[in-house]
Amino acid sequence: MDTLFQFPATVRDVSLKPNRSAMVKLETQEEMTDEMIAKIATYVGKTGWAMVAVERIDPYNVSSLPALPKDGKGRTASQRLRQVLWRVAEQNGIPEEKRDEFYLKEMEAIIQMIMGRLEDDGLEYAANISKV
Repeated sequence: MDTLFQFPATVRDVSLKPNRSAMVKLETQEEMTDEMIAKIATYVGKTGWAMVAVERIDPYNVSSLPALPKDGKGRTASQRLRQVLWRVAEQNGIPEEKRDEFYLKEMEAIIQMIMGRLEDDGLEYAANISKV
């Protein structure tokens, strides 16, 4: 499993967003080699899997993780949708500080539209999910 890149790190901060996504800030106390810095730089802007453990992770103990479905540009469906909604907000002159709110409102409208396709049993199920 040569795609697994490990380095000792401390979780320094976790920022939670209204859409239930999170930003995790890691810090290493170790001196990073040029090779390590170059390797970690290749991950900037890419979507993948993250693991946190208090001991070094044995690659043989990591179960095979499913690939994230991506388009031709390496984006997941949710990344594409967020990008499209961000662009719509931009074109409509919505200020940057209001775009997260716009995103959540638009996502709720999309969810409601899809829920409208459900039969009665599905509506009850979907209503309960949206309360979670």
